[in-house]
Amino acid sequence: MWTWDHWGPPADQRPGLILSGFAFWSTIGSFAIPLIILGLLLLWMTRRGIVVPRFVGLALLGWGTVATLIMLPSGFPLLVLVLIGLCLGVQRGTKAQ
Repeated sequence: MWTWDHWGPPADQRPGLILSGFAFWSTIGSFAIPLIILGLLLLWMTRRGIVVPRFVGLALLGWGTVATLIMLPSGFPLLVLVLIGLCLGVQRGTKAQ
């Protein structure tokens, strides 16, 4: 379970506590699964000619930018590049007839 000790700096945490936090954030607490599902949804919509609403790309770009500013040495800067591409692709989309 999550405790107040998790809020302390990693240098002050017990090794077991660090490992349990890592196990959570690298599995069920990860954003990988929801982002994969979102990516599959966007591909599904695109293949059917459904234009992805612009707010989807912009909201994710905002989230990715904030996450990048908070934790620069991570994969978030790459996510921001992908989301910029999503926003540009959404802008060029056409509605299905």
